[in-house]
Amino acid sequence: MVILEPNPCSTFLPIDILFEHIPTETCGDSLRTPQSSGRPVPLPIIGLLVGGAVCAAVGQLLFAAGAQGRTGLLSFLNLRILTGFALYAVSSLFWIYSLSRARLIQVYPFTVLTFVLIYLGSAVILGQRLSMPGLCGVALVLAGLYLLSIR
Repeated sequence: MVILEPNPCSTFLPIDILFEHIPTETCGDSLRTPQSSGRPVPLPIIGLLVGGAVCAAVGQLLFAAGAQGRTGLLSFLNLRILTGFALYAVSSLFWIYSLSRARLIQVYPFTVLTFVLIYLGSAVILGQRLSMPGLCGVALVLAGLYLLSIR
C-alpha cells in the first residue's frame, strides 16, 4: 500500500482540482515558484487570464454605468456597482491563481486585455464614441500582447 504524504510547500484550493495536471516546482528553502521559466503559459491558465480580464472590464463598465447621474454617497451603493465589485473579486482570484501557476512576466501582459475590452465595451454598452487613433492604439496593444506572449 502506498501512503501519500502532503506536500508542505503547497496549499490546496478547490479550484486546484481543475488544474491538478499543471506541475509546479517544490519550494525547498525558497518560495514556491511555477515550473521552468522557458515553458509557455498552460492553456487553462490563459483561459483564466482572459476570463479575469473580461470580469475586470465588465466590472469597470458596471462601475461607470452605476455611477452615471449619481451625486449622493449612498446612491453609489447600487446593484451595478456592487456587481462590478463582485466581478473584480472574481478577476482577482483568477489573477492570483494564475500567478501560482505561471511567472509574473508571462501573466502580466494579459492585463492589457482589460484596457482593450473597456475601450471597446464603452462604445457598445455605454454608447461612447471610438476614435481612429483609439482603434489604432487597440491594435498596437494587441500586437504588443502577442509579441510578449510568444517564445
